[in-house]
Amino acid sequence: MNDFKAISVVREGDNEVEIVHNPCLYPLIGKGKQGAVFKISADQCVKIYAKQEHALSEGIVLKAAQESGIAAKLYEVGEKFVIMEYIEGHSLKQYLESKSDITEDLVWKILFLLKEMKRLQFTRLDARLDHIIITKENELKVIDLVYSFSLEKQCSLPEKLLNGLRKLGLLSLFFEQVKKLDPEFYREWKVFEDYKSIRVASLIKGEKVEVLHNPTSFPLIGRGNQGAVFKISKDQCVKIYAKQMHVLSESTVLKAAQESSIVPRLYEVGENFIVMEYIEGPSLKEYLEEKGTITEDVTKKILFLLEEMKRLKFTRLDSRLKEIIVTKQGEMKVVDLVSHFTKNYDRPVKLMTNLYQLGLLSSFLDQVKHLDPQSYLEWKDFSC
Repeated sequence: MNDFKAISVVREGDNEVEIVHNPCLYPLIGKGKQGAVFKISADQCVKIYAKQEHALSEGIVLKAAQESGIAAKLYEVGEKFVIMEYIEGHSLKQYLESKSDITEDLVWKILFLLKEMKRLQFTRLDARLDHIIITKENELKVIDLVYSFSLEKQCSLPEKLLNGLRKLGLLSLFFEQVKKLDPEFYREWKVFEDYKSIRVASLIKGEKVEVLHNPTSFPLIGRGNQGAVFKISKDQCVKIYAKQMHVLSESTVLKAAQESSIVPRLYEVGENFIVMEYIEGPSLKEYLEEKGTITEDVTKKILFLLEEMKRLKFTRLDSRLKEIIVTKQGEMKVVDLVSHFTKNYDRPVKLMTNLYQLGLLSSFLDQVKHLDPQSYLEWKDFSC
């Protein structure tokens, strides 16, 4: 049996679909939140959907875009499937990763793609870099069009595309070329670089910085002695510094620790800013205050964090509880790393002081005693 109509997929929560039945031999070539794609011939593929409404939505978009060269050819729309052109090539994300550069010709093609989406009256004028295919003929085709006519998913700015370019370190070069090729688009999009105009200053030694100038709508999410942090997208934030030396210090630490899971991802370093991963979750201080106790699992994760800091050759083997974030996945990430290569702390003094203030130090040390006897011997005589 090789009837793709027998394939069925389901989706639970916000996850990608799962294939629950597939008696066919067609190779799976892609999977997302709405459906799974199988190659059924040299020039055709079929997308099997978890919901009939998504097959209908994407079918309508593809029909409307058939006279344009930016979308796949449409062959058939069924109850829970769409047969369309198989487009051979690499995603724009893969292509740019391999080149580490973006040419003026490619920028022109991206602009043409977005103008076509606008002309076709797409309500969602955005696409991720991995949803744009660069063909063997060097044309751009956009895929995954389920929400392109959706009123609920309206997006008049290519936010995901621009954030994707930022992650690859290509956003500034892209904007330079857009400014020349299409000044109108540049005026609309330059908000994505406006954080560079934010200014902060350290007015009183030892006090948090003050925000002197912020023409943007990016929300302030934190302030410290060296800088202020603003959320600039769903998964990115920018830290604006009062002193350039602190940019250099923190970026050096982040660069050295990128292969570790305990620090945010680094995207861009500028004269007075760092763009990095936005980590959603409470600080470890807030987490422990809410729980009122410290579990052995949390202690294990703290020990792992400290061991990683040691492995990464941090000279400051310490962080305050408010500088450790507990993610939605229960992992711990350390932030505010300006002094982790410049100050020397070979014991987690600030961390244990914070635990003492919460009344949790004894429980923590009891758990360390059997989890890591060597660390316990080093820390057991700690006193505030």
